[in-house]
Amino acid sequence: MLESTQKFNGRAEAYRQARPGYAPALLAWLNVKYALGPGKMIADIGSGTGIFTQDLLSTGATVYAVEPNPQMRAVAEDQFRHMPNFISIPRPAEATSLPEHAFDLITAAQAFHWFDPQRFNNEADRLLKPGGEVALIWNMKDESTPFVQAYAAILRKHCPAFKGFGGGIKERLGEVEAFFASAPETLSFENSLVDDRTKFLTGVASSSYALKPGDPYYPAFLQALNVLFDRFAVDGLLTIANQSLVFAGRPRNPYADRLIEVDDYNPEWPREFEKIRFYLQPILAVGVTAIEHVGSTSVPGLAAKAIIDLDLVIPSMQVFESVTKTLSELGYHHDGNKGVPGRESFSYKALPGLMQHHLYVCPKDSPELNRHLQFREYLRAHPLESAAYGELKRQAAARHPHDIDAYLNEKGILISKIYRKLGLVG
Repeated sequence: MLESTQKFNGRAEAYRQARPGYAPALLAWLNVKYALGPGKMIADIGSGTGIFTQDLLSTGATVYAVEPNPQMRAVAEDQFRHMPNFISIPRPAEATSLPEHAFDLITAAQAFHWFDPQRFNNEADRLLKPGGEVALIWNMKDESTPFVQAYAAILRKHCPAFKGFGGGIKERLGEVEAFFASAPETLSFENSLVDDRTKFLTGVASSSYALKPGDPYYPAFLQALNVLFDRFAVDGLLTIANQSLVFAGRPRNPYADRLIEVDDYNPEWPREFEKIRFYLQPILAVGVTAIEHVGSTSVPGLAAKAIIDLDLVIPSMQVFESVTKTLSELGYHHDGNKGVPGRESFSYKALPGLMQHHLYVCPKDSPELNRHLQFREYLRAHPLESAAYGELKRQAAARHPHDIDAYLNEKGILISKIYRKLGLVG
């Protein structure tokens, strides 16, 4: 099965030619609601060929267009490369590698249904400034009209991958609503489409589920589409009832239903690290030179969140692709550097028998790896300061049991002090 990032391979040009834009009233609403303009930072996630990116660029805001499919991304880059407020990012929605807490608005137009909702939720929460919001947007055909009903019947008959318009998002509205911290602001703007035969057929061809020439069932599919066009077109033009929908609000705090707990040091933690290290043995054959236990659980006696931190050391980024492939086979997802250069982050959904852990891949000359190792050795050698750090974490967790950013900021004060003492920061 194709990954979602590959499903538009071979469709980029059709997408550019025939996919409709979004209702001008929608952009006007966003412009007013978020005061878009120069100085504003927008992450347009799953930006494709840049149809909505173009609207956002017109406001003067700086737009980071995040698109993993190289064919789709190339169309946007060719069109907008001359614009100083356009930055193209070749990354997936769940792992953008964009700087944290830097964005006023995140948009996802005709894209959210391709994302992993939980991982995208974590990423959106990481990227947004305090008060920033997410706008999930779709062009949706009016399924109450005779044409759209007849069109959907053809797609259900001929296209096994068709799950409904907009990736079947109307059947997954609970997933959309669960993404937000509270009920999102939901609006619909009229955006009727008028297509001639060529544009209609090209638009169909741009859909991820559409059959392609060469498929044995393609001739019958194409014939059915032409009969449909002839049935509903007037003077060679087909009018399709369509709306631009938007769901806007603050994403759910990933820690809203998770308690930040700092536990007493557990002598089992080093043994749990060894279990994970043993599981990761295959990566030693593809370039990893060391598996380091870092973070608070690596310091004897130090109170910590019961999560193992590991740094996988590589000689250079030349072996990173091989390491990433092997980690993927072991059940890990690459989440980018999460705005921290020199430290590539990986996550997982379920690895039975292994303690919860954070896994990073770092080149041997990475400043971040150096900080992790020096900080670990300093705390191991200075038990009084280690104890003070543990107590600080306990107090921060008690004050901010569901606010991970506030918790990290409080403990970061002491970390920065030690970093300065070690000459790791200016």
